[in-house]
Amino acid sequence: MLCFIAWGFYLFNKPHTGVENIQPAVTIAATDLYAQYSTAEKHSDSIFLDKIIEVKGIVSDVQKTDTAMNILLKAGETGDINCSLSLNDNKNIPMPSVGQNILLKGKCTGFLMDVELVDCIIEK
Repeated sequence: MLCFIAWGFYLFNKPHTGVENIQPAVTIAATDLYAQYSTAEKHSDSIFLDKIIEVKGIVSDVQKTDTAMNILLKAGETGDINCSLSLNDNKNIPMPSVGQNILLKGKCTGFLMDVELVDCIIEK
């Protein structure tokens, strides 16, 4: 029982690992990523799911709160690439403007109307 408590305490206090120092598995355009997921979701999951990827695209919308920023990259007629950035560690992340071409790196978590990326950072 004590081992389970210690293990739970360790997992609870384990620092969050970001994507900054991880090499991306793939660099892809937002339109290509969305096209692959919309035509063959299972196959795309085998390539992108739970992997760190870089996505290049045009910003279609930005939503910011005190702790997070969501950037939508234009990817198709019916969907986008939804990139979630945490502002807990750095509140001074520059807010991109709509129409700006940017490169984001994040972890792909799959496809739900949009392709979802979490723990994103804006690459320079």
